[in-house]
Amino acid sequence: MPKENRWHQTVKQVLKEIGEDRGYNVEESEKEMIFSKRFTIYIGDKKEIHSVSYKPDVVWKKGHQYKAIFEIEYLNPKGTSQLMNKRKYAIGSLMLGYVAMLDKSVDNLYFVTNSEPLCSEMGKLMEFADVKNFKNVIYLYAEDRARSSLKKELIKVIG
Repeated sequence: MPKENRWHQTVKQVLKEIGEDRGYNVEESEKEMIFSKRFTIYIGDKKEIHSVSYKPDVVWKKGHQYKAIFEIEYLNPKGTSQLMNKRKYAIGSLMLGYVAMLDKSVDNLYFVTNSEPLCSEMGKLMEFADVKNFKNVIYLYAEDRARSSLKKELIKVIG
């Protein structure tokens, strides 16, 4: 298994354990959140109706209420060519997560990455966008560490 997948799966498993320990139902990328907003796209002469959907990496729920959603992004520390594509993907994920906060009444959105510069950039982007629930969007820099230290680090930041 590539290092990226191992790190991603480890973070998902740790978040699942933390969520279950706190009494949440935890879902891992199983269900898409479909937003009720519909929009029209014209492709040539053809009109198509679309709905926006979003599939977060990890979701903590209690009953029908979403308590937290997590976006987990790994950036290869040795490859800088990946940075621009990952930045675009992360921005899209962050925006969809923010829409989920508004549309699905999610309490918190957590952006977890192994890249400190990417984490900082996402925080700056949300400051520039001047979003109203900015205090509920939390950025976590989680280094590629052993599972136990990663769990302690995430618990400390999540609270």
